Amino acid sequence: MSNIIHIAKTLTKGNIMEHFRVAAIMNSKRLAIADEHSKVTFGELRHKIDAAHSLFVERGLKSGDRVLVFVPMSIDLYVSVLALFQMGCTAVFIDEWAKLNRLKTSCQIADCKGFIGISLAASLGHLIKEIRKIPIRITTREIKNAKKSLYHDAVAIDASNDTALITFTTGSTGTPKAVIRTHEILHQQFLALQNTLQTRDDTIDMPVLPIVLMINLGLGISSVIVKWSSKKPDNLKAQKIIKTIKKFRVNRIIASPYFIDQLCIKSLSQNISTNLSSVREIFSGGAPVFPSAAKLWLTAFPNSRVEIVYGSTEAEPISSINARTLIQTADSTFEDGLCVGKIESCTVVKILDIHSQQVLETGQIGEIAVAGNHVVKDYFGPQAEQQKADSKICIDDKLFHRTGDSGYIDRHGQLHLLGRCQQIIDWNGVPLYPFILEYQLRHIPGVILGTVLKVNNKLVYFLELNRCKSFKHLAYPKLGCFSPVEEDLRSLGLPDGDIKLLKIPRDPRHFSKIDYQVLQKLQM
Repeated sequence: MSNIIHIAKTLTKGNIMEHFRVAAIMNSKRLAIADEHSKVTFGELRHKIDAAHSLFVERGLKSGDRVLVFVPMSIDLYVSVLALFQMGCTAVFIDEWAKLNRLKTSCQIADCKGFIGISLAASLGHLIKEIRKIPIRITTREIKNAKKSLYHDAVAIDASNDTALITFTTGSTGTPKAVIRTHEILHQQFLALQNTLQTRDDTIDMPVLPIVLMINLGLGISSVIVKWSSKKPDNLKAQKIIKTIKKFRVNRIIASPYFIDQLCIKSLSQNISTNLSSVREIFSGGAPVFPSAAKLWLTAFPNSRVEIVYGSTEAEPISSINARTLIQTADSTFEDGLCVGKIESCTVVKILDIHSQQVLETGQIGEIAVAGNHVVKDYFGPQAEQQKADSKICIDDKLFHRTGDSGYIDRHGQLHLLGRCQQIIDWNGVPLYPFILEYQLRHIPGVILGTVLKVNNKLVYFLELNRCKSFKHLAYPKLGCFSPVEEDLRSLGLPDGDIKLLKIPRDPRHFSKIDYQVLQKLQM
């Protein structure tokens, strides 16, 4: 029996720490995490977690306390979070790219008892009143130097009710939404993603998505962290990452589409893609992946299984599709939308009328709503009930999460995506789906990203052009010099509209999706 199967049979109480302890005992000498500065085995990681537990108790943290964790993806992050889980605390996460006002608001909502951060974050925290008010502040330097001074039993967890994580979702307007993940939800997400990923005993993973590394720790497999932040997306050092892949014999990568795009582009252009031959599996999620990107990935990783996972903050995964299948099912017009594959066995999907929320039949377009044991059900804070009412709906006594995405299920049971519901444009009584147009706009020579918005009752095409030499005549021309682009727009049969060339803002989490809210604000 493999270790993974054996561990899976122990998953009874829905506590990630229980999974980790079993994995650490069975794999004590196996590499658990390697980051830019150090590496640690499962046995060593367990001792570090116990030492951090002792430190947290000595500093006054208690079971049930909420603790703001402001630590980048690293060994220190997972030592901190698992020690908090072990003692029954709740780890609170606010995205590193959150603007100051949202950071302050999130701190007020969370009302944390403790703060854990790198030394710089702790120093900056002194300048922010909302962080300064947190009574217990601990640095990662203290955690590194911590020693296990007392024996502390792990706190008994009520998996269904005790909160493991609170994460504040991104967004530029309104009150930040604090998503609650109980230990049971985390456990169910663990099972759901493992069913999708089909992790093997010999997997050596490079996860750029933090939750995946948590799952790896629960399964007893090795994870390699590379330094990259969507806050500075252009800083992706392909040669350094490929060197790391070769050094640790990484055979699986799980990352955002932008990360994989850039890794493929730079490795192919620098003729170093042969060094990626150890990679047998790639999983990507967090943003739509078009057939053109799938072709690029398979060019750089011709012998790899490439899977694209569709999900949302509150529901991951929803469906998945193999890159080769995506390429085969796509057509040139893209009028049927983006196929995001077979719905996962753990997920129930309904399509709702965008206005009435009535359940639609197969083939009809509406809002995608999902249910399942792994789907987040609750939010935290003074507006939690309203946020739940706005995003949840009860169908046949089952609670569904409304994703805000439009799409439909075809007669073969495949899910198709047509973009965000709020981005659909009513144009002369006919729905216009910017998501479909975005795919078509990418086929214009020199265009790397584009979309369309309705601004003051007019259509405006926003295009980001390639600045490479071969497209120099197209790159950000003076006002009125759009003739090459205009001709291509007409050749695609798109409705007439104004054209604006600019650097299109992306979402701060994965740097892979268009940030429509920011783009709309730029027009005001």
